[in-house]
Parts: sequence; structure tokens; C-alpha cells
Amino acid sequence: MKKYGWLLGGILLLIGIGAVVHDFRTSSFELTGVSDALQAEEKIYVIDNNGDNYHLFRICQDGIITGRIDLPKLEETWWNAYSSLCVDTDGTIYVYHYGKSMNSSERRSLVYRCDFDKGVLEEYCVLPSEQMFRIQVMDEAVYYTASAGDESTGFYRKIPGQEEECLLLVERKSQEVKSFFYKEGQGFLWLDWNGMFFLNHTGISGEGDYVNFCVGSGGIVFTDMEQRQVVQKGWEIRGDKVLYDMDDIRLISQDLEYQDVLPLHNEADGSMSAGIEISGERRILGLFDGKGRQINQIGTLRNSGLLRLKTGIIYICRGIAWIMVFGLLIQAGLWYTKGIIPIVAKLLCVLVPVVVISGMILQEKMEKSLEARMMKMDYDLLYNVADERLSMMNPAELTCIDLQNVPEDFFYQKIFKSQDYSVLKKEIYSEKGSVCEPIIANTYQWLFMLGEGELRYAEVNGLHYYGSRVAYDRNRQEMEKMMQAMEQQYIVKTEYNDYSGDFVALYVPVIDQHGESVGIMESGFNRRILVYEIHQQMNQIHWMLTGLTVVLVGTLAAVLGCFLYPLGKVKDAVEEVSRGNLGRVVKVGGKDEVAGIAAAFNHMSLRLKEQVDFIQKCSDGYAAFVPEKVFEILGRENITQVRLGDQKEIPAAVLQIGSRQFRDMAKSMTGSELYGMMNEVLKEMIPIVTGEQGIVDHMSVDGLTAYYPEGTQRALRTAVSICEKTNWLRRRRAEIPVYRITIHYGTIRVGIVGQEKRMEASTISEVLTLAEFLQEMAQQYDARILMMESAAEEVNEFKERFHSRMIGYLYIRMTKRLEAVYEVYDGEEEAQRQLKEETRELFQEAVSDYLSEEYYEARLKFARILRSNPRDLVAREYVYRCDEYYQDKEKGKLKVWLEEY
Repeated sequence: MKKYGWLLGGILLLIGIGAVVHDFRTSSFELTGVSDALQAEEKIYVIDNNGDNYHLFRICQDGIITGRIDLPKLEETWWNAYSSLCVDTDGTIYVYHYGKSMNSSERRSLVYRCDFDKGVLEEYCVLPSEQMFRIQVMDEAVYYTASAGDESTGFYRKIPGQEEECLLLVERKSQEVKSFFYKEGQGFLWLDWNGMFFLNHTGISGEGDYVNFCVGSGGIVFTDMEQRQVVQKGWEIRGDKVLYDMDDIRLISQDLEYQDVLPLHNEADGSMSAGIEISGERRILGLFDGKGRQINQIGTLRNSGLLRLKTGIIYICRGIAWIMVFGLLIQAGLWYTKGIIPIVAKLLCVLVPVVVISGMILQEKMEKSLEARMMKMDYDLLYNVADERLSMMNPAELTCIDLQNVPEDFFYQKIFKSQDYSVLKKEIYSEKGSVCEPIIANTYQWLFMLGEGELRYAEVNGLHYYGSRVAYDRNRQEMEKMMQAMEQQYIVKTEYNDYSGDFVALYVPVIDQHGESVGIMESGFNRRILVYEIHQQMNQIHWMLTGLTVVLVGTLAAVLGCFLYPLGKVKDAVEEVSRGNLGRVVKVGGKDEVAGIAAAFNHMSLRLKEQVDFIQKCSDGYAAFVPEKVFEILGRENITQVRLGDQKEIPAAVLQIGSRQFRDMAKSMTGSELYGMMNEVLKEMIPIVTGEQGIVDHMSVDGLTAYYPEGTQRALRTAVSICEKTNWLRRRRAEIPVYRITIHYGTIRVGIVGQEKRMEASTISEVLTLAEFLQEMAQQYDARILMMESAAEEVNEFKERFHSRMIGYLYIRMTKRLEAVYEVYDGEEEAQRQLKEETRELFQEAVSDYLSEEYYEARLKFARILRSNPRDLVAREYVYRCDEYYQDKEKGKLKVWLEEY
């Protein structure tokens, strides 16, 4: 029961560690692609659309997540998009969903109710399948726009379970309606893509340079670039209200400008939630008051305590369930094999993970290679389409377009009304049963022309046309790429994310007859097409690799079972030998490795019989020998009372002395020189060990191992004295090598092993092997004395009585724990000891910075230490690690520990 208790405790510990790691990895979220946000009842609701998923959050003003919904962009063959967050009068949050089938012409348009407490969406209302830019929910009714014919748009209200009701019909295409808001008793306040405002049928704005529109209960809030004012146009035709001047706008970051702000929702008082482009690859959330001043900026979201607890419990439950299933499978296997684990099963347990991991690595590399090839093909397609479009246009006529009078301009009508857009939407019909299904490859080409020194929209796929500045819809990084393409007159590749999704595009300069750049054609496509194609290809590759893995593992199991069968005969023979039947041999045919094992066993069995017979004859003449100082430990008064099997477990400090330099010197020594050197050093060391009540366990070519039942303090005093003694010897004879000493404290077992007539004392402990490992560390970091924290804790007033420093942590894999390692430099030469003492406080600060992941500060301090003491190899190792981190940050943070054991 005790064994199973330890096993259960270990499993629970592993689950707990896993839960901590899982919580660390999922407890925060970095906003990178904010595409919608609104404030309601002191809560903020945010959509982040960057990456493979849409993330919907309910957060507090300080960025604490109280609810979260994760939704995949690609779900089987459907590509999903989520936008237009809205709040009902009862505080319920809704989101609009538009889905597109990637292998057919199917579309779906839905409104979902957001249940942030459960982390799911609940279907609320089905809308017409065309894509909408905005919906509104009020008093449980959904308001939306949809096409009511080729040249008209309907404004509808729909209550779930009832037929929709058309409230307003206007003579405009549905694609031309950008946003709207419905107010009971007033009707619809809406705007088109040209920046014109309407109340129902009546236009309520004149011409102007208007951008950054938001429609809400307080009217339309927009920026008038001519007057440089942020204005609210109310429900009354003459209800304009200046909220603030653009010069009054204040951003928290001094490096950003108002052009980096993407307004998402305006409230009636003019306050605003917006996406802020802090870089070309990141758009975070900003909150503004009614005077245009930024009051908060949220880039990192953190889970609330309740949410972390919930996810942690779910993780632990899943872990326990998986371990129970795995344990039942193991128990079933052991029951079937009667408690024996076949060697074939062991080999498969090693080989199968290797095969699976190799397949995963291969699959990842194939995916990257496939993406690179497909991206190259897509860029070629975009270039060809852009080149075809540009070849159909006369640059001289393009420069004559009046960008302030699009689309009525004569040259615009001449160039674009006769354009054939079939190059943008190729339909290839293949017979599938009795129905012909279109296969559609979609790209887009947008033309931007210079007007008054700035790029302005000239033509957008023949659907939306307006002369506004491109800079109002693109971040500064993308505008810089466009200007670079124009100035250098070469094509620029780009990828960007905006509120509507991820895009891949080319910026192709438009060159006039004089060789001057007069505009840019953006030729691109939505990245969803590329993602879907890669997903489909990788699905096939995944199933192929899975099938191949299954066949490979099955074949491997069969082959191993066939070749390892003869080992069973060897096993039976070994059992016979273990029962005393010496001289047993087996017969196995063939000349492979298994036959070689059988032959080696036969030879061993015969030689073992000869050796046992010889030992039996010789042992009668040998006297048993046991070291005298072991008697007290074993509770015996003298050697006559010692019995085979006597043993006792005691706490003790283990001291090990070694010298790699001596090993190297020994290779060039004669036997007499080697023994002379060994004895000269050992005759100085051993009296120091015994003088501190130490027991010499064994001696080796380059040193000795001793243990101290009376405590670590004596072992440490021994180490310092031996260092001082060998320093004195080396001053007399330069060929005396440098000896390094390691100390560890733990439990050792001292006992008598052997045979009744040939016995010896033996010490067994993991501490011994750990002390040997510390020897390698001491050599690597040029330390004279190293000791573990557990040993240092046994020394009274360790830090006050000895000069030491903590150089880092040792990760012990067997126990999965970290333990500090201390370097004691009392035994160093005077100059080196003084240098380490002078830099000790700085060294400890640098180690603390490194453990806190403040690698830049840590490196500066370690570099200062190296300038003072170039021989400090520990500081040099940390500098190397910090440099490696800054050379390749994708590796993630550095290991906390210095070495692994």
C-alpha cells in the first residue's frame, strides 16, 4: 500500500505541476488584432481577429477577463467571421456571424447571443445569406439591411420565429450602405461608403472630407478633416455638434498619432472605444473620453481568479481521467501477460514516441514548405491579374480623374464602366451528378491615385468608389510600404490584418507616360483562401502519415517479436544458473546478435562455474576484513562481531576529492612516478580527513571519497584545509595538480557485503553519484569547493563563517526539483579569493536578475564581473546564455537552472 501511495502522490504532483504550467500559459492574452469593441454596464466587450481563431472577451476596465469565447475561423469547410457587437436594452450582448463555404457558393448569416459565463454562442436569428457590415438588436428584435432588388436596399426588422418586416426601402445598392442605426419614432440614420449621411430617404450632409464614422443612439460621430473637428450629427437635420478639435486629441503613447486610431464604437457623449495600431503587427484596445483624450490602453488581458480556478479544475479533471484510462490499459496488459512486461512492449514504448514525434516534425516542415510554395504561386497570380488590369488602362487618362467627383467623372466612367471584371471571379463548371457547381477563385484589385499629394481611393472592384484618403483606412506601416513602392517603382509584397480579416497583397506602382509614379494598385486576396488550401492539403498528408505510422509500428512489432523469441530460451537458462545449476548452456542457431548473446551466455556460464570453483578454494585461506571505524556505525564492538549483511542507514556528509588535471598527467607518467605522486598527495590529505573524524570510503587515482557522520561542518573544514595544503604543495612543486572538492549531505547506507569468508565494508547512496557529478561542475566552472544547499544548511552560521556565493541551481531530474549550488572560495589562492569576495554582492544580484528573466540587467552585471575577474567562468556562462537569448528570442525564456543531473 505504501508503494501505491507514493505512486498516487507522484501522479497527483505531476498533474498539479501540469495545472500550474497550463495556468501560466493561458492566464493572459496579448491583444494583436482588435476588430470590434463596445462598452456596456461598466464592462468592455472585445473581438480580436488575429491568428487562427476569433477571440471574444468580456473584460473589466483594468483588462481582467471575466468571460471568454474562442471560435475557429476555419471549421471543416466553412470559413467564419464575427463582427458587429451590439447590446440590447436588457444588457444582452449579440454578435453577427458570416460564414462562407470554401468549396461551394453557400453562405450563412446569423446573429448569436453571447453567453460569456459558459463560453459559448447561442443561435438567435437567421438572416439573409448576403454579408452585412452591421446589425442592431433592440428589444429582442434584429435590425439589418439586405438587398431588395438590383438597385434597392431594404431596412428590415426581424423577431425570431416571425417573418421579417421591411421598415424602409431606398434606391441604393445594398453594398453601398456602410452603417446604420434605428431609433423608434425617428427611423434609420445611415451612411454610405462615400461619407454621405441620410435620415431615412433624406440626405443630411453636404460634401466634405469625412472619415472615422460611427453610428449610434446619439447620431453619427465622424471626423471632419477640412475643419479638423470631431462632430456629432444628431437625429435632427440641423443637429450638428462639435465634440472637440483634432488638436485636443491626446494619446497615451507619444510615438503614435490619431491616424493610428481605428474608431469602433462611439457613445452618445462622444466617448469612444477604438483599435490602436501600435505596430504593423499589433492592434490593441484604446478607450477615449468625450473630449478625445485617451483614458486607457489595454494590450494584455488577464484571467480573473474565478476563471483561472475554473480552467484549472477542468484541466485537473481531464488529467485524472486520462491517467485513469492509461492506468486501466496498463493493468489490462499486465493481467494478460501475468505481470510480465515483454521486451517487445518496452522497445515499442521507446520507438513509437520517436516515430510519432518524427512524423509531427516532418508534418510541420511539410506545412511550412507547402505554405511557402502556395504563397509564391498566389503572389504570381496577383501580379498577373494586376498586370492585366493595368494593361487595360491608359495612364494619361488615369491622371485626369477628378478624385473629388467620383463616380460622375468623365474619365472614371470611360475607364472603369467598360472594365471586364471576369478576371476577378473565374467560374469553372464541372459536372457533379446533375448539378453544375461553380469553382470560384477570388482576388481583388483596388486602385489608389495621387490627389493633392496623397493617395486617394479611385476604384475599388467596381463596387465602392470614393475619393477619401487611403491613409484613413490603413495603418502607417502599410502606407510606408505603398510610398516605398511608388518611390522605388518596384512591387512590394505585404500581409496585413484589419477589422475585416487577414489579407495578402501586392503593391504595384502605376507609372504614367513620363515614367512617374502616379498611384498604386493593390492586388490581393483574403488569407482564408490560402489557409483553407493548406488545411486541405495537410489533412491528406496527416492521414497518409498516420496510416504509414500504423503500418510501420505493426511491422516493427512483428519483426521484433520474431527476432527476440530466442531470448526466451536464454532467460530460462539464466534462471537455471541463478538456482545454482552452473554450466548450463543453450542452443540457438544463426549468426545474428541474438545468437551472439546465446554464445556469450554459454561462455559466461562455463567460465562462471570455473571461477566459482576457484573462489571457493581460495576463500578458505582469506581472512575477512572490515574497516575498524565502521564498527561504531554498525553497533559492533570489534571485528569478531561483524556479520555478513550488517548494515545501517545514517545521515552523513559526503566529501569527494578529484583532479582531472592529475588524470591527464597520469597518461604520461611511469608506474613508479604515478604511485609516488599519488602517495605524496594522499599522505597529506588523509590525516586532515581523519583529523576531522571523517571516514575514507575509497581512494582513486586522482583523489579519494570520504564521509562524515558527525556533520557537514567537519567536511567543509576538511575541504578548506586540503585546498590550503595543496596550494602550499603546488608552491613547492609546480607539477602538483589542482584538486577540486565537492560536498553533499544526505542519507547513506553502510554495510557488510561479500561472503562469509571474504567480506568488506561498502557504502551505497545516490549522494555518492551526485558528488561525482558535482566534480564535473567544479571542473567546468573552475571552482575549488562546491556544495549543495542541503549540505550548506547543515553548517552552523555558514554564510558568516565561510566565504561563499550561490552560483545557480541544479535541476535533479529524478526528483524533479531545483537545489541551489554554493561555491566556497576560502581555499582559493589569495588573489582569486579577493576578486570573488569583491564581486560577490554584484554576482548575487546578477543571478537574481537572471532568475527573474531580466536578462538584459543580468548580462550587464555579469559583464562587469568578467571585466574585474576574467577567470570567473560562472559569470562567463551566464553571459553566453543571455547573448544566446537575444540572438534568438523565439526559443523563449532561458532555463532557470545552471546544470541538470
